[in-house]
Amino acid sequence: MPAHIVIRQVCVLRFRPMMTTLAALFGALALGHGAGAELLLVPQEIAIVGSLTLSQMLTQFATPVVDLWFDRLANPD
Repeated sequence: MPAHIVIRQVCVLRFRPMMTTLAALFGALALGHGAGAELLLVPQEIAIVGSLTLSQMLTQFATPVVDLWFDRLANPD
């Protein structure tokens, strides 16, 4: 089976972890903007949201690209 088809199937299976990340992201947004939020919580919110976003982007986009590169190195057509 070609690598791009396998990667697409895996990305569909990764949808559930992506929804978990979104739930954590919305929880972090409420941390800095909810009732009783202080000025000290905003940097923590930025760090949480930034790290969750970066890790999700790396998981969804960078990992499949690297997998395709290695597949093309191993199987030059």
